Amino acid sequence: MEKIVKRVKRVNGTVKLPGDRSITHRAVILASLADDICEIFGISNALECQATIDCLKLMGIEINGDSERLEVIGKGIDGYSPPEEELNVGNSITALCLLTGIMAGYQFDSVINTASTQRKRSLKALIEALQTMGAKIESNDYRTPLKISGTTLKGSEFAFSEPSAHTKSAVLFAALKAEGETIVNEAIPSRDHTERMINHFGIPIEMHFSDDPTDYDELDRRMKRIKQKQMFREKGGDIHVWGIGGISPTSVSIPGDISLAAPLVTAATILKNSNLQLENMGFNPTRSGFVDLVKRMGANFSFSAKKDVSGEPVIDLGVRTASLRGRRLGGAIVHNMVDEVPILAILASQSEGTTVIREADQLRRRETDRLHATFLNLRKMGAKVGELRDGLVIEGKSNLTGGELDCYNDNRLIMAFTIAALAAEGETLLKNVEGISNTFPDFWQVIDEITEGTALG
Repeated sequence: MEKIVKRVKRVNGTVKLPGDRSITHRAVILASLADDICEIFGISNALECQATIDCLKLMGIEINGDSERLEVIGKGIDGYSPPEEELNVGNSITALCLLTGIMAGYQFDSVINTASTQRKRSLKALIEALQTMGAKIESNDYRTPLKISGTTLKGSEFAFSEPSAHTKSAVLFAALKAEGETIVNEAIPSRDHTERMINHFGIPIEMHFSDDPTDYDELDRRMKRIKQKQMFREKGGDIHVWGIGGISPTSVSIPGDISLAAPLVTAATILKNSNLQLENMGFNPTRSGFVDLVKRMGANFSFSAKKDVSGEPVIDLGVRTASLRGRRLGGAIVHNMVDEVPILAILASQSEGTTVIREADQLRRRETDRLHATFLNLRKMGAKVGELRDGLVIEGKSNLTGGELDCYNDNRLIMAFTIAALAAEGETLLKNVEGISNTFPDFWQVIDEITEGTALG
């Protein structure tokens, strides 16, 4: 599949962001384990999330409705039935890790597989962590498919020196069916949607932080810091979860996906006379690194309609055109927003000065080497960019020119280079873009609306 994208003068309008994928996965799985019916409002319509729903149906869970309102008829913590076929999660590593975690404690055998594009990814950290709890998992050199044999898990203690939301979340889900207490210590916090959703379902969980800036009632303080262009950093701590006998049903509302806001923020910032309003955006502090950083670079943001939605902070974000300044980046801030590095590179190419991005080498281990692909495509568009072992160096104020670019069916690359094409002279042909359906099926419709029908050929 190909798309022709043309240069536009500006972007304008209001966008209601689709439901957050990470939160959708967690909400649907926990609802399936509840003791009765749960309602979930505003789920993501991404193919990745549909894969999770399809896997749960194969294990006897009845799920009805659509993205506006989903009804999940939970069958209890031990309610899954043995699947008669393998569970294929498609391109969703989140679904793979969460389902592997919860199913490791069931007393039946199952097989979890992925799309072929994901079978090169090593799952060693995930498998070894669950094996510490007694899980029986066979793999192809730590790659999918995974064969899980029924067993009884025991609570364990883990110390993660590097942030890994996937492994942590798998351990926390496994802990719900394990005997005794499980303790997870993170030196650098990863996404905490699992902890928040466990808490929202009323499941006992304790989190101990020496200097905790993530309390749900401190959104005002965080927004003030961002307005003052101060970077928001978190400290690690301990998470305690116990094996449970049941989960009470509840309703869940899913906030808008902040990671899908990044390309829209970039477009409204770099294109002259632009004005976008992004409604219902999740503003979880472990996910807001891109917004925090761009504000520090000089973005023109306004924050409004702050509220708490099912344990997650949510805001409306206004974005207007601004002149940004490049930065040197590494460490915690890059870990916090590593998947946004491709779109950050586009933003940096239109900012003043030089931007240096380091410690992003995990992007080389995605289904695509995103660092190298970003480097190649920016070079093709005429940007001054250098490739490092663990990052990129981007000279600002480049005059981008349209051309023929390969997006490798990678959703982050598709979004990033669509925005680059909006700012480039002439037309850009984007090849291999069908992968956007995995995460943001309405992306082209949104681009068409905010560009008033002028962008897409």
